[in-house]
Amino acid sequence: MGEIPASEAVIDIGSNSVRLVVFGGPVRAPITIFNEKRLCGLGRREGEDGRLTDQAMDMAFGVLARFKSVLREMGSPPVTVVATAAIREASNGADFIRRVETLGFSPQILTGKEEARYAALGVLSGAPDIVLNSPSARSHLCGDMGGGSLELVRYSDDFENPIAKAGSYPLGPLRLIADYGPLLSDAEKPVAKILKNCDWLTTEKIAELHAVGGAWRALARIHQAVHHYPLQTLHHYVMTRDEVSDICRLIEQQSPESLGQIPGMQRRRIDTLPHAAMVLRLLVEVTKTKSVIISSFGVREGVLYDKLSKQQKIQDPLYAIAEEYARRLAPQPEAGARYFSFLNGLFTDENPAQRRLRRAASMMVDIAALSHPDMRIEQGYGTVLRAPLVGLTHGERVSLAAVIYYRYRAKPGELPARMPSGIIGEEEILWAKRLGLALRFAADLSPKSGACLHDCKFDMRGETLVFILPHAMKTLFSPMVQKRLDLLAEVFGKPLEIRFY
Repeated sequence: MGEIPASEAVIDIGSNSVRLVVFGGPVRAPITIFNEKRLCGLGRREGEDGRLTDQAMDMAFGVLARFKSVLREMGSPPVTVVATAAIREASNGADFIRRVETLGFSPQILTGKEEARYAALGVLSGAPDIVLNSPSARSHLCGDMGGGSLELVRYSDDFENPIAKAGSYPLGPLRLIADYGPLLSDAEKPVAKILKNCDWLTTEKIAELHAVGGAWRALARIHQAVHHYPLQTLHHYVMTRDEVSDICRLIEQQSPESLGQIPGMQRRRIDTLPHAAMVLRLLVEVTKTKSVIISSFGVREGVLYDKLSKQQKIQDPLYAIAEEYARRLAPQPEAGARYFSFLNGLFTDENPAQRRLRRAASMMVDIAALSHPDMRIEQGYGTVLRAPLVGLTHGERVSLAAVIYYRYRAKPGELPARMPSGIIGEEEILWAKRLGLALRFAADLSPKSGACLHDCKFDMRGETLVFILPHAMKTLFSPMVQKRLDLLAEVFGKPLEIRFY
């Protein structure tokens, strides 16, 4: 995609890891251009007063010194440094922060509620429908599992004040091991009691739990591997309540040796993942959550989202990232908007979700134009499957990829075996085929720019698909374009009529 300048950075000093993420691209849907972490184990404290160990502090300080040099090499973008449970709860946490300040950083020690708020805003930034389009945002819960604590947030229906309730609880796996020892059986009853005593968790039904944190993402990756899930994307991966219970119990019941044999298991999490799984299982049981949705966005993205203006926050992040890819990969990015308007008459019965995807697909219609002609199909739909798109479900991502596949394929047929098409149904595939072929027709009739399409229109009101265009465009209407239009009428199942005026 070419150079994406570093615009802002966030350093997260957590209980388990210290991480630097550098962002660039659109402010509403920032792209991660650098992401590095080191497991320093600051949450593994010692002594009765819970001091940070010298070894963990030295390791973390060395990592932060490296991050300082990395940021300098990247042009010294503005950086926000936050510290969470391990630092705020340790008796010598303030001493460590003063040491970090010698590097030129100004760390902010987040309270539990501040950490919860940022995590919830991060989820919201990647899934704005929680508040904007949901019947009730209060049925959504955010849970952020860190090494030292669990932050929980119930959303409100007020876009400007989206947090209804928030709390922080000493339920991170490192904290549980420190407090109750390595046996899950010793920690399960205390964890259940803490969750049951949080009355606001159960005052209203919770439809969805948005799960944040590396431990729960690792659990979801194992679930994907065990079930051979075809799309290797964690953001917005959905598990039902029963699926969560099953995978959590599977992980809880394994020995460390057996855990290491589970597909997708990260070895560095073998000692802490069973505790994280137990907390998730109990949380789902207590709240009777219907499903768990994995969020790759959390505190760091919440820090950035919190700085946006109201106008920026209400922007659709899917459009923001689609526009960015078009700007970097398409010869004439503005053509997408013209193609979208041109096809309005062809998709008169679409629902709002389809219209939104159609707009995004129109923006990305030429994202493979600069690739070798033999590779445009795979490059086009592969980019959609792998791009850091946000604000859409896995099914919507696959539908969007299928649109781009048919946009570049000369002879429409079955989707390729390597496309995770099993995630969507026949109805979605037909819709993608129709839109993909419509975009291919539009791009051939008015290549790249779409400048002359405002004089053309489709009429779908009768039993016939009518295409209307001016006599001046007869020279553009070649046999190849006619073939594309014939194919389009065929997939719509209507006879074709062409009218010149």
